Parts: sequence; structure tokens; C-alpha cells
Amino acid sequence: SLAILTITQELEVIRHYLDMEQMRFGDYLTVTIDIEPHADVLQIPALVLHPLVENAIKYGSRTCPDALDVAIGVKTQPPDNIRLTVSNSGRWVEPGTTVAVMDWDSHRYLECYFAIPMMGAVLHTINIRLSPEHRQVLRSVSSLHL
Repeated sequence: SLAILTITQELEVIRHYLDMEQMRFGDYLTVTIDIEPHADVLQIPALVLHPLVENAIKYGSRTCPDALDVAIGVKTQPPDNIRLTVSNSGRWVEPGTTVAVMDWDSHRYLECYFAIPMMGAVLHTINIRLSPEHRQVLRSVSSLHL
């Protein structure tokens, strides 16, 4: 059975993880969470954001010597999409590295389309194929008419 959580519930789990990482990194780590109004009640599959946050801290701390900023964002996009973003202030990408992007048809993707190859990296657009359960979650989100 597919576990479904609200954004609030998912972020509650993430905040516990972030508390531990904050103890570990201290002032080096700054986390910003930006949730669009009314998006906190939307439902997503459990543990969708958590591994992204873990990776943002793990790999960001390797590439950002001075201070690590991690940003988590949740926004709705008509007609039935949720945009979940996790980013860090890491700056290092070796030439030839594959950079995966889970975005399309937006200014952010257009920026990546040009910037990633200019850094010598390889752009890879991820096409997520949702299971029927995940599609049902997206349909229920669209019925909220936010």
C-alpha cells in the first residue's frame, strides 16, 4: 500500500532530520522552507522530499566550503501540479558530470538547458512515470481548486 502524507506531515519528518543536521553542522547550515499558502494540506507520496533534502546537505556540504544554504519549496501550478524544489548553495560540478533536472517548460528549465552544458556538465531531463496510485494523488490535488 502506498503511504500518502500531507506536505505538513512530510515536512514534520524532515524538520526532525534537519534538527539533527543542525546540531552536526551548526551555523554552517541554513535551511529555508517556503510553502505557498494552502499548499501545506496537499498530499504527496511519503518520503518524496526527504531523500532530496538529505542529498542537498550531503553533497552540498562537500562543495560549499564557507556556508551551506538549503532551500525547500512547495508551490502549486495549475491545473493539477505541485512543484517541489530542494536546492543548495553548492557550486562545484566537474566537467562531464550528469546533472538531472526534474522540470520542463519553465524558465528554470531554460536556465538549466543553457547553463549546465556551459559548465561542462551533461543535462539529463528526468521523465517521471507515475504509478496509478500517484496519478490518483495528483487528480485529488487538482480537485481542491486552490
